[in-house]
Amino acid sequence: MHRVRQVRQGLQVRGARDGPRVEIQGSPGGSEAEGKAEEGREEGMSWDEIVFWFLAVSIILCVLAMLRAREITHSVVYLAAAFLGIAGMFILLAAEFLAIVQILVYVGAIVVLILFAIMLTKRELPGGKA
Repeated sequence: MHRVRQVRQGLQVRGARDGPRVEIQGSPGGSEAEGKAEEGREEGMSWDEIVFWFLAVSIILCVLAMLRAREITHSVVYLAAAFLGIAGMFILLAAEFLAIVQILVYVGAIVVLILFAIMLTKRELPGGKA
């Protein structure tokens, strides 16, 4: 937005061809952070990666179990577990507010609403019995 104002006022806008604005320091082959990242890769997986893959696999398994469950209440429990896993993913992304909203709205409200709808509807059994 500020560049639009400069163009309208007739000022020269600096572009990429004007040269770098930041002076790069460190080893000529690369930065120290790149070297540490390469060293970290050789050690194995970090805790964040382990937790991520655990949550990802558990979410997928919960969703598959939800789809294959015969009882609808079991499906709702698996759905709640999947929502909790998604909240865990938000925590990994350092989005704690979204994780709290995920738990309060989806696990707390939506799952309870679905359970109320299940409990308030009549279930017809074969043979005309309720």
